[in-house]
Amino acid sequence: MLLNGGEYRGVRILREDTVRATLVNYNAYLESANPESRRGLGFGASTSTGT
Repeated sequence: MLLNGGEYRGVRILREDTVRATLVNYNAYLESANPESRRGLGFGASTSTGT
Protein backbone atom coordinates (compact mmCIF):
# COMPACT_ATOMS: atom_id res chain seq x y z
CA MET A 1 0.00 0.00 0.00
CA LEU A 2 2.85 2.44 0.77
CA LEU A 3 4.59 1.52 -2.46
CA ASN A 4 1.38 2.12 -4.37
CA GLY A 5 0.97 5.68 -3.07
CA GLY A 6 -1.69 4.81 -0.50
CA GLU A 7 -3.93 2.69 -2.71
CA TYR A 8 -4.77 -0.98 -2.26
CA ARG A 9 -6.53 -2.86 -5.02
CA GLY A 10 -7.67 0.39 -6.60
CA VAL A 11 -9.11 1.79 -3.36
CA ARG A 12 -7.47 4.82 -1.74
CA ILE A 13 -6.66 4.02 1.90
CA LEU A 14 -4.17 6.80 2.67
CA ARG A 15 -3.72 10.23 1.14
CA GLU A 16 -0.61 10.58 -1.02
CA ASP A 17 0.83 13.29 1.22
CA THR A 18 0.36 11.01 4.24
CA VAL A 19 2.37 8.30 2.50
CA ARG A 20 5.12 10.81 1.65
CA ALA A 21 5.22 11.95 5.29
CA THR A 22 5.79 8.37 6.48
CA LEU A 23 8.83 8.06 4.20
CA VAL A 24 10.63 11.16 5.54
CA ASN A 25 13.64 10.57 7.78
CA TYR A 26 12.78 12.90 10.65
CA ASN A 27 15.91 11.81 12.53
CA ALA A 28 18.39 12.91 9.84
CA TYR A 29 19.71 15.77 11.98
CA LEU A 30 20.50 13.30 14.78
CA GLU A 31 22.73 11.24 12.51
CA SER A 32 25.10 14.13 11.87
CA ALA A 33 25.20 14.99 15.60
CA ASN A 34 25.76 11.37 16.67
CA PRO A 35 26.85 9.15 13.75
CA GLU A 36 27.03 6.04 15.97
CA SER A 37 23.33 6.30 16.81
CA ARG A 38 21.08 3.53 15.49
CA ARG A 39 17.78 5.15 16.48
CA GLY A 40 14.73 5.76 14.37
CA LEU A 41 13.06 2.37 14.07
CA GLY A 42 11.11 2.51 17.32
CA PHE A 43 13.50 0.14 19.08
CA GLY A 44 17.17 -0.10 19.88
CA ALA A 45 19.71 -2.81 19.19
CA SER A 46 23.24 -3.25 20.45
CA THR A 47 26.01 -5.28 18.91
CA SER A 48 28.61 -4.80 21.64
CA THR A 49 29.57 -7.79 23.78
CA GLY A 50 31.38 -5.96 26.57
CA THR A 51 30.98 -6.92 30.21
